[in-house]
Amino acid sequence: MEFVLTLGSGLTWRKELGLHAKDGDWTIAVQDAKRTDANGLYRYQLPEGQLRLRKAKLFGAVTGVLELNDLDRLPAGARVTFTWVRD
Repeated sequence: MEFVLTLGSGLTWRKELGLHAKDGDWTIAVQDAKRTDANGLYRYQLPEGQLRLRKAKLFGAVTGVLELNDLDRLPAGARVTFTWVRD
């Protein structure tokens, strides 16, 4: 299962997509000239997996804005793309 984070036009502040699974955590991050990043989770990681969308706020502190669960409901082999279009 691949997850992609893309920074929308005109945005530069840091955005993150945290991939959380029982056996670890990984961060996909975009900022400034780095417009797209991707990573994935294996199918066995999805039942207890979670996606955490985060963004930089005042003084650059990264803060959580949304958490998504039930990742095992996604179709096998899917690519999920998040495009951050507005701060």
